Amino acid sequence: AGPPDISSAWTMYFDGSKRVEGERAGVVLVSPQGDKMRYVLRMSFPNASNNEAEDEALLHGMRMAKACGPTRLKIFGDSNLVAQQVMNQCDAISDNMATYRDMYNNLEGTFDGCEVSHISRVSNDEADNLANIGSQCLPIPSGVFWEEISERSIKIKKPVGTIKSKDCKWDKSKPDSGAAPASNSLLKASDDDEEQEEVMMIEIPWMQQYLAYL
Repeated sequence: AGPPDISSAWTMYFDGSKRVEGERAGVVLVSPQGDKMRYVLRMSFPNASNNEAEDEALLHGMRMAKACGPTRLKIFGDSNLVAQQVMNQCDAISDNMATYRDMYNNLEGTFDGCEVSHISRVSNDEADNLANIGSQCLPIPSGVFWEEISERSIKIKKPVGTIKSKDCKWDKSKPDSGAAPASNSLLKASDDDEEQEEVMMIEIPWMQQYLAYL
């Protein structure tokens, strides 16, 4: 069986924008009859990259399309990197991008047919204009839906931390056979993994003072 026929599918255009004022996205949904729905998405979570803004725009548009009821979806965006990653034409450049791709795959599975294609920015001007409206905090035009999200669609992966104290180095991913016993370590963590703080305390062996004296 060949690829699914999506000639009667809905069409979606998306674009993400990262500016000094903040991260925004624009989405345009077009029905087979030509009816359009326009969305402006504001991302208020910290440290969003341009690629994350594009991915959030893609996922948000797919959710909005699913709520409208179409079973087939043709998607167009001007980020060639995002298009290639979600269509498995290139490897994800980071763990977070791979997680976004996995979430796309989950949403894609809810449609009978779905594909993402790259187009030029000129061809994506309507979604780009919506993203710029959000980025520049301009008034939302009449008939345009507006939504704000305070958290990413994915749970970001935090790098493994290393704590150094003079000549001692502790890497929690690789236990050191010469490190102090667990009873001499104190680990403090909050209930929230996102605000986790780790502290290691090492006691001086009791015989060290006598050896130093001798």
